[in-house]
Amino acid sequence: MEVYRSESLWVKGYNDVKIALEPLYPFKLRVINANCSGPTDTLWISDGYTREAYGCADTTYLAWGLTKIHTENQVTFDITTKKNGVVSSWLETHNLLPTEVKDIVINY
Repeated sequence: MEVYRSESLWVKGYNDVKIALEPLYPFKLRVINANCSGPTDTLWISDGYTREAYGCADTTYLAWGLTKIHTENQVTFDITTKKNGVVSSWLETHNLLPTEVKDIVINY
């Protein structure tokens, strides 16, 4: 959203001021170890900030007790898991809206 207006800096002149407001995209991230094989299960998940979970996790990641805020309308998670010694990796992309908190659930 862009807003334009003129502001007088002195009596005989005007400067154009452009104010650009960047939308923010809130989301909550929850990871669930749907097929837990034991306490050595490990998850690494990153969207620029890496988080880890261990064992039979059912974890919600929040920023300072609130939703996470993203500056783009999509967030991509780089996900790596280790279960029974087998390592798997994949990417998940989620679309975000600036008007609602998106609940993102990743089962691994």
